[in-house]
Amino acid sequence: MIELSPAALERVYSAVDDLRGLHSELCEPRLTWDGLRRVLIREGVLVASVPLGRPAKLLPFEGMAVMLLDNSRRARHLWYAAHEFGHWKLHASDDLYERCYHMDDILGDDPKEHEADLFAELLMYGPQR
Repeated sequence: MIELSPAALERVYSAVDDLRGLHSELCEPRLTWDGLRRVLIREGVLVASVPLGRPAKLLPFEGMAVMLLDNSRRARHLWYAAHEFGHWKLHASDDLYERCYHMDDILGDDPKEHEADLFAELLMYGPQR
């Protein structure tokens, strides 16, 4: 496992803190699937459950993003959606196409995966800081 730098940790915590200021659902002790879906919609991310063959994927669509979640992994939708949302919020460039397309290149022990994991954990288990 890659240890995140202090700067990366601060970026993740700050992003989650900023989102909590905008979305009351993220201030609850545990995030629910319905709560995350409401947040994603307000943040311009549409969600669809489809046969995918991988846990999740982000795609640009008309100035927004579509998050595809594999319908055979429904029990883990909350985790995968929170993780992908972390990529969306933490690793975005100014170009919407770049935001989504290059997420396919992030694999394994890339720190961006660990940042998205931490982002998801912080969202799912409520304020910890």
